[in-house]
Parts: sequence; C-alpha cells; structure tokens
Amino acid sequence: MPSHLDTTTTTTTTIPVTCRYSPDALLSLSDRLTTIAHIHHAYEFYVNNPNRIAAMIIRSLFQFTYTTLFGWFATFVFLRTGSVWAAIITHSFCNFMGVPDFGPVDGPRWRSVVCYALLVAGALGFYKLLWPLTESQHALANF
Repeated sequence: MPSHLDTTTTTTTTIPVTCRYSPDALLSLSDRLTTIAHIHHAYEFYVNNPNRIAAMIIRSLFQFTYTTLFGWFATFVFLRTGSVWAAIITHSFCNFMGVPDFGPVDGPRWRSVVCYALLVAGALGFYKLLWPLTESQHALANF
C-alpha cells in the first residue's frame, strides 16, 4: 500500500485503480449516483405538496442538474487530489453555501453591485484556480 494513503482512502482509491475505469467513466457514473442519492427530495416535496406536480418536476429537474454537476465536480476533485477528504470538504462547503442567489438584494443599490461583483469574482477565481489548487502528486487520474 502506498505510504500516502491512509486507511480511509485506501478502500476508496483501490476501486477505480483495480477496476480500471477511465476517469470519464468514473465522472459519468458518480454524477448519476449523486443524482439518484438526492431523488428523495422530489418525493418529500410531493408528500408535502401533492397538488403541485408541475412545481415538483421543475424543482426536481433543477436539483438533478445541480447535483449532477456537483457529482462530477466532487469526483473530479477526488481524482485530481487523490484525497477523499478533499471531496468531503468540498461537499460540506457546497451544502453550507447552497445555490448562489441571483435574485434582488435588499437595501441600497451599492449592495447589489457588491454582491454581483463578488459572484463574478468568485466565478473567475474558480476558473483560474481550479487546476492549480487540485494538482497533487497523489492524483488518481490525469485529465
């Protein structure tokens, strides 16, 4: 067993390595599993709002799209860093922050300007820093 793997990541990292899945196959499978793992939200909405089927479908499609993209991203982080902890921290941060709010900002106009400027700065920072911050000598796949 490589010395850089602790017991938590050993089981997780041996699956893709021993099964010989390509990174593309792992990304595709993981985003589907992430989406399936969140299907209970549609059922919960239906139970609480049985007469709002159209709203449930629209809401679920949005959430499935979001969780599919996030499943891809969490797997990408895991494969690029070789660390399950990086994916867990990413998932925790995403759950804490939630979906960005693009709606109107209460208060003076300058608050809206600052809010949207920060959203743009965050998107640019993500774009610029994604590859450097996920680079690792322990990577499980090269993209």
